[in-house]
Amino acid sequence: GRLWIVRDEMFLLVSAVMEGYSVSHYDASFSEHFYNLKRVHESDGTQLTKRVQVFSWLLLVIIPYLRVKLENYYLMIKEIRDDPDSSSHDLSLLSHHFLKIYPAVYFVWESLFLVYRLRYLFQKSTFYTPLLRATGKGSLSISIFFIRLKSGLL
Repeated sequence: GRLWIVRDEMFLLVSAVMEGYSVSHYDASFSEHFYNLKRVHESDGTQLTKRVQVFSWLLLVIIPYLRVKLENYYLMIKEIRDDPDSSSHDLSLLSHHFLKIYPAVYFVWESLFLVYRLRYLFQKSTFYTPLLRATGKGSLSISIFFIRLKSGLL
């Protein structure tokens, strides 16, 4: 009962601990470390500073949490709007605008992530998400990093 109500916050707590440990000890998110990837400075391969580690942690934990909360809010107000027992006056003007804008914002967000992942897949970028680009740190496998460093690509 009560745990189900705060499931998002419980997941946030677990995610915050896991990602915080991974970023501070391995310069990588939990999943990046699993695949032997490391966040490094794109130009010279240096390690993350504490400031960039904290910023990376915020992007890894807070942005997905907010995304889930926005999605849940959208579904909730859409259900209220579509409920035949409630009147459309039950929703605020802000909620009406949110219902109209959110699908477009969601589409652009997901499309942007798809483009970044495709560019990373075809080795056109060292950033596989726009959030990683926001940190200014590329994510390279350690072996690819050394190959690029030796060949003068970095």
